[in-house]
Amino acid sequence: MVPFLFEIVLGILEFLGELLIEAIFEYLCGALADALLRVAGTMPKTETPFSRITAFIGFGMLGTLFGGLSLLIFPHPLMHSRIHGISLLISPLVTGLMMSWTRSMFIRHGKKATEIQTFRYGFAFALGMALVRLFLTH
Repeated sequence: MVPFLFEIVLGILEFLGELLIEAIFEYLCGALADALLRVAGTMPKTETPFSRITAFIGFGMLGTLFGGLSLLIFPHPLMHSRIHGISLLISPLVTGLMMSWTRSMFIRHGKKATEIQTFRYGFAFALGMALVRLFLTH
């Protein structure tokens, strides 16, 4: 009975570890994208509904670019999951939450926050990245 319970707990920890590692990787790539956009001085303005949709698509495309570039460094999946593709939605959600947390930290310390540091655009970036890594790594 104890070995069976141990396997269940180990499986749950492995699953959570996979999601966390992927979310942290996507977050770090998003932070790098944020830094590059700050240096380039090309932050999209999202004042109208159309521009918000365009920005969402743009950040998703930026995520696919970073996902493709990440394949040059990590050509294989970061973690091998028993349930292939499960992190496609979960890790972008976690990444979006971490990006919005970063935004609140920036604002709290009187720093200028950027659009990628919102849940919506952090999620779009991470989703684009996760899609590329899911379909191009095996």
